[in-house]
Amino acid sequence: MAKSYEVFGIQNRRNPLSLVKRGAVDAQLERALEQRRMTVIVLHGSSKQGKSSVLRNNLRKGSFLQISGGKGLSPESVFRDLLNQCGAVVGGGVKTSGSGELKANLAVVSFKLGGSAGVEHKEIAADLANPASVARVLNQCTKLRTIVIENFHFFDADVQVQLAQAMRTFEDVPNDDADDDGFQFVVLGTWNSEDYLQSMANLAGRVQSISVDPWLDSDLEAVFDAGAPHLNVRFGGRLKKSLITYAHGNVGLLQELILATIEKHRVLETAATPVTIENYSLADQAAHEIMGKESDSVLKHLRVISDCGANYAGGKTRSHWILKAFLSGEQATIEDGYPLERLLEETNALVRAIDKKVELLSPQAFNLLVKRQWLEYQLDKITSPLIVFDGKKSLVILDGWAKLVLKLNRRKIAQGF
Repeated sequence: MAKSYEVFGIQNRRNPLSLVKRGAVDAQLERALEQRRMTVIVLHGSSKQGKSSVLRNNLRKGSFLQISGGKGLSPESVFRDLLNQCGAVVGGGVKTSGSGELKANLAVVSFKLGGSAGVEHKEIAADLANPASVARVLNQCTKLRTIVIENFHFFDADVQVQLAQAMRTFEDVPNDDADDDGFQFVVLGTWNSEDYLQSMANLAGRVQSISVDPWLDSDLEAVFDAGAPHLNVRFGGRLKKSLITYAHGNVGLLQELILATIEKHRVLETAATPVTIENYSLADQAAHEIMGKESDSVLKHLRVISDCGANYAGGKTRSHWILKAFLSGEQATIEDGYPLERLLEETNALVRAIDKKVELLSPQAFNLLVKRQWLEYQLDKITSPLIVFDGKKSLVILDGWAKLVLKLNRRKIAQGF
């Protein structure tokens, strides 16, 4: 017997029973891990699109080292964490000969070496500020050669650059054991640009990017089919279509919508007799319930983006007027991507309406804001970007929950903004 929340919904520690494997994505990751031709494998895409689930499908537990990004973490703290996971003990500094003073950044690392003759304890000095020094120690104290970095976008911008450079350094450190592979990194992050990581360091030709976007409607419909037998339920076709529409191509949001729907139908665990769930009004109720929970968060995030830059017109920033124009667009444009050229025209029309004397936004200033500064500002203030440049010609919303909120509550959000 299964509980409803074990079958559907977002699981942080394990995959839901309704997990759907997408052949193309899983095959790419499996092949990249097996061939080990690339130093870095990047799994990227919108929030809650199954990046961690794909990873759990393809990496055996205990076969890799894992760290997670966070604000305020330094490269040294990341390296210390990696060493600790290998059973190494990072002690105090190393004294210089004669003076008794500690060498900057140096630490004594002690660990065990296993072999046919028993266990040998070893101590060496490592410079935690030097990726090459850390890599040499890791080579000696662990046979694990895969390092997973989750939520890479949570690191401060300068730390992201330093870690990207460190990945290249790890590759260049020779391995004493010729039978061992070199280190390979698997990086998970919420962004949509294939060259996001390459742009930070000289990693050209060393990165394979795998996007988890988009989920097709056929992929999303398979979620119902995978979960239904566990609860002994059947979903009506109109209900499924409605929930998929509300999900906006986001599997995490669909999981939450299905869970809310079946619980409204009083299905909390495997039913003793078959149950048909086809009241599509339950989908509307579930969507509005989630919208109510998420509206304040979306509005807060939009206000953060609005604060990016100095005052421009009407006591508001350029970012404010760009967002105002964005929220005034057609729903389909907001959901699918807002062409930059059109958005600039509509932004200038709004500005001209409130202040005919102000200098209009130039394409150069506009592009600098929405293509680069917005992303940096969001990563700094909120960590997960909400609206980003798609690398082509449009601004897109990365978060499925935000799309749902703007679909159902855009007028109120626009007024509050």
